[in-house]
Amino acid sequence: MSFPNPRSNPKKTVTIGASNERLLDVLQVICKPYRLTTEVIGNAIAIVSEKYDELDSEYIISGYIKDGRDGEVLPYTAVYLADRTAGVFSNEKGFYSFKLRRGNYQIIYAYVGYQEDTLQLFLRKDTTIVCKLKTENQLAEIVIEENLTRTTERYGETFYSKDRISTAMMFAGEADVIRTINSTAGVSTASDGFGGMSVRGGNYDQNLILYDGVPVQNTGHAFGLISIFNSSIIQDARLIKGGFPARYGGRLSSILDIKTRDGNNKAFKGEVSLSTIASRVLLEGPISKDKASFLLSYRRTFADPWIKELSQYIIQTGDAKGETSYYFDDINGKVSFALNPKHQLSFSYYKGRDALKNSVSSKKMSSNIEYDYNSINDQGWGNRLASIHLNSQLGKNMYSKLIAYTSKWENDAYNFRRFAVDSSSTIEDIYTADYKLSNLSNTGVRWDIDVQFSKGNIMRFGAGFIQNQYSPMFNLLSNVNNGAIYPEVIDKEEIKSRTNGASYQTEEILAYVEDEFDAGSNVVLNVGLHSSVYLFNGSRYASLQPRFSMNINGEASWFNFSSSMLRQYHQALSDNGLGFPSDQWVSASKWIKPADAINTSTTFGFLLSKNVSWSFGG
Repeated sequence: MSFPNPRSNPKKTVTIGASNERLLDVLQVICKPYRLTTEVIGNAIAIVSEKYDELDSEYIISGYIKDGRDGEVLPYTAVYLADRTAGVFSNEKGFYSFKLRRGNYQIIYAYVGYQEDTLQLFLRKDTTIVCKLKTENQLAEIVIEENLTRTTERYGETFYSKDRISTAMMFAGEADVIRTINSTAGVSTASDGFGGMSVRGGNYDQNLILYDGVPVQNTGHAFGLISIFNSSIIQDARLIKGGFPARYGGRLSSILDIKTRDGNNKAFKGEVSLSTIASRVLLEGPISKDKASFLLSYRRTFADPWIKELSQYIIQTGDAKGETSYYFDDINGKVSFALNPKHQLSFSYYKGRDALKNSVSSKKMSSNIEYDYNSINDQGWGNRLASIHLNSQLGKNMYSKLIAYTSKWENDAYNFRRFAVDSSSTIEDIYTADYKLSNLSNTGVRWDIDVQFSKGNIMRFGAGFIQNQYSPMFNLLSNVNNGAIYPEVIDKEEIKSRTNGASYQTEEILAYVEDEFDAGSNVVLNVGLHSSVYLFNGSRYASLQPRFSMNINGEASWFNFSSSMLRQYHQALSDNGLGFPSDQWVSASKWIKPADAINTSTTFGFLLSKNVSWSFGG
């Protein structure tokens, strides 16, 4: 055969000795230094370039997508070919991976609020690409968000970028992810903006809320008016209302997965802001440039002086003494390290607290006899979260996420009242004092692995262990006396010391497998199985929960169907259904069975114009 540009030197002589060898084997030895190979075609032997022989070879393109300004990873970024024949979304740490055949490709990287980046690449080996995107004019975000929402809708998901959260409807000047989500179809608050979140008619305790992978039991400051999540450190949030992927479990109604930023690893940056009810300060920067960063944020309401002054005035108008005080604060801290290009380590911490105290005392008359009246209410509640994350790229197409965490919800309430009543011309001096404590702690470890088998097939599997500790306590003291009582006031510490309670523990073991693949003809399927075993005081509950979802995307229409079996092992006992901090969390037991549900949803959608779509479902 002849070549227009011969790869071998035509003037060079090759001498080789061989006996009892096949001609093809001899030719292979001669051709190998020139990256040539042989092929039998009919009765002839053809010598061809190896590059043509490798056309069917597949290679993996993988890497990370980051913010070009501060080095923050951009989770759930769309990475796809310009002809839209293949594509994936990066995971929550910005990692992506998919297989392609050898050849020329135009690859597009797109993320909400950032300029699209296009890469021209001839793929001939496994390749790692770190893409750094630049921000763009916010006006273009509407169009990009619509496309992204359509793509992810197959799981009943809604995506909230940090820009969408910061520009959504605010309360008293505070951007709030929960308030933003409450404006989503199918989501509502318990009552006039107070209390917990209800999704498609579910109870507030049926929502699994994850903060950097750590479960949170109560999300409200100020009885639910403001959430505990500081918007200045949130990277994004995803709400899943139907078609739960197998990697999630433990709740019946919805999943809210919130991710925080890692901090700027290029330059120091600070922020101070002031709203009508709270002030906050943020500081972030590199510990080691491009390798390690920190993020620290503190927020506190400053309304307590106003509340105190106003309450004193109102109480004094009723010829009494006293005041009401209330405040909340929270602190977030995060330290992230790039151990090497394939391993990242991070530590996260959150602590938030609400404190409400009201006291009133006065002199009152009954049957011309003067007596003392006292009323005290002292209540505090809050969350404390801590976690360590190790994220690792185990191969070109495999990613590992290991997390160990602790989450503690604390609530205590103290009430005291002293008053008098007439009884047969005798003044009876009465007091009541009660103290209630409700703590729920979760300590867990979890390992998740994602494997991209091909450009249209990603498999996820993982396992975890969770230990739950419940600490309910309650004590009520009362007295009726025909004279002065002692002590005059049963204070909080005294009744707390008299309170007896028994904590108890439960354990949960979970495992799952999930496969998402392209079934052809614009059909994407996600099938999986979530399993769990729950142990408490000799009781054992086991559950197998199959999951299925289907998404069909046409040029101007789409159809989604999903169905999931779900199980929930602990629930909140409430006397009002509003999700207030006074609610008691209890475990499944032989008296209280686990809650089971089947969540099924169907959605039809139509693209009416370039920027307008219409969908309906249930």
